[in-house]
Amino acid sequence: MAIWNRNKEEPRAEAGGEPLAPSALLELADQLGRECAAEVERLGGDPEQVMATVMFDDVQRVTRVQLTSDGQPMMSGKKFVQALNETAAPLVNQPRDRRLETVDATVADGQLKTQIAYRD
Repeated sequence: MAIWNRNKEEPRAEAGGEPLAPSALLELADQLGRECAAEVERLGGDPEQVMATVMFDDVQRVTRVQLTSDGQPMMSGKKFVQALNETAAPLVNQPRDRRLETVDATVADGQLKTQIAYRD
């Protein structure tokens, strides 16, 4: 893909559908958090103590993931980012004024908490 086409919306399987309902959006954020905790466990970290930030571009693709377990940064690879992109595919239908900036997920003592930040 040429650099000048990088930020154009790409067709996805769910493109053209309805925006996510608030409850479905929260469930999707929780799913992203669970996948981040599973990735930390796969990388050898403590899945009970995870801080994750999933960052999106302006067309709702996952661009970067920051994972931390017990205060130590964990490296996530391209395949994990691609897997999160598949999970986050329904976000392409979000209206322009409700686009996500980040999803922050925290697992403390086995309890998952997620927070969604929108673009200005």
